Amino acid sequence: MSSSIALVYAPSKHKVSAIFSLPCLGGYLKRQGVDVSVIDAPLSGYGVSETLDRLRQLNPDVIGISIPFTLLVHESVEFMKLVRAAFPDTLLICGGVHPTLVPMDVAPFCDAAVIGDGEITTRELLERYVSGDEWRDTPGICFLGSEGKLVFSEPRKPEEDLDALGGPDWSLIPFEQWKTTFYFHIEGEIAMPLMSGRGCPFACTFCANEKLTGRRVRFRSIPSFLEDIEGVIETFGIRSFFFHDEVFTINKARLREFCDEAKGRNLKFKFLAQTRADRVDEEDIRLLTEAGCVALGFGLESADPEINRRMNRNLDLDRVRETIALCRKYGLMCSLSFMIGTPWETFDTLRTTFNFINEVGPDSIGFFFFIPYPGTKMFDDALEIGGLNYIDWSDAMSSQPEHDVYRAPTLRNVHPGLVRDSVMWHYYTRSLRRFMQYLSMYSWRGGLPQLARCYRSMRKLKKQGLAFS
Repeated sequence: MSSSIALVYAPSKHKVSAIFSLPCLGGYLKRQGVDVSVIDAPLSGYGVSETLDRLRQLNPDVIGISIPFTLLVHESVEFMKLVRAAFPDTLLICGGVHPTLVPMDVAPFCDAAVIGDGEITTRELLERYVSGDEWRDTPGICFLGSEGKLVFSEPRKPEEDLDALGGPDWSLIPFEQWKTTFYFHIEGEIAMPLMSGRGCPFACTFCANEKLTGRRVRFRSIPSFLEDIEGVIETFGIRSFFFHDEVFTINKARLREFCDEAKGRNLKFKFLAQTRADRVDEEDIRLLTEAGCVALGFGLESADPEINRRMNRNLDLDRVRETIALCRKYGLMCSLSFMIGTPWETFDTLRTTFNFINEVGPDSIGFFFFIPYPGTKMFDDALEIGGLNYIDWSDAMSSQPEHDVYRAPTLRNVHPGLVRDSVMWHYYTRSLRRFMQYLSMYSWRGGLPQLARCYRSMRKLKKQGLAFS
């Protein structure tokens, strides 16, 4: 029996860059014979009325609201209330990271929340619903029972064969418009996002990965992954990629297979990847460079040993130094990212991080502001230590400090935005090379105003008697 589903990112004030979970889910369902439509309301500039009108035009059997980030949960819930009123006889489901971790936030406002991987559960749920069979015992869902309590069906085991799920179907989205939102570029061309695996084996306390994946990593086969790359090259002429795997180099044998196969196919593409600085060695870097890698990103979070330990990062800073030196030896750009304002942060720990940045001299640096997300140990730490001002996830953007969802008690009088800007000012203006590098990342038109803001922030922080120079 034919079936149809409309997959939706709800209208939002946030212009989240290049989300590709729905092309992945939609691509799988489409290959299973489902009539799939994707509505990316934020990308399309749709408000609530426009999105509801589009849904009326489609008139699908099932409406699925994707909540890929906790940031979007409040707006998505409010939109689901309106969808429920406008389509009382249509099955309304939702899924994503937040529904998986905190289903009670969403289940009261839809017919079912999908827990974990969405592909097979959504297909089975849709098949049962359209055929008139009982769908509430579909494995991998949660819903509100008759007594107002959450009811969980049998948990679904994660799909081991990721090749069976396949990759994203870019025909489901307005690609030319979508690609303008992506923030990573290589030599002026967007770095197309792809994933060759799901999960992470580590247990960082700021991350919910342990609850999401049980610290297991599942992989696509190298031939299947390279077929996705070939498809993008042939369809769009794009030869730059950003691999979203959380630790791309975690399996050395697989990494070598990828590098050898990529060279053997003579695809001639370039890519960025992210990994841990202690999960890549000189041979890995040499092979990556030969295969087309131009940059690696490493999450360090903090150079303070105690904060590092509390985050369960367990990173040896000497190993980080060695890895950065190896990247420089092979001409590979490296980026370090940091988290500002954890519950144990002080200005002294921030200085420790700043001094380490200056010492190792990465090609670029990035900062995120600590937000205690649900499902993480550091959420519990923040509740215990204090500093959580309010929980309004729609204001919780880790790259923007304006709303101050969390402020460490030890940094109560220090705005995290001033800290980030001051570090950026000192780092990128200490040498002409770094200054030009910064402008190449953001262009003169975008970079100079940002540096001017960083200078003003540095002056404000200095007036408080705090400085990094």
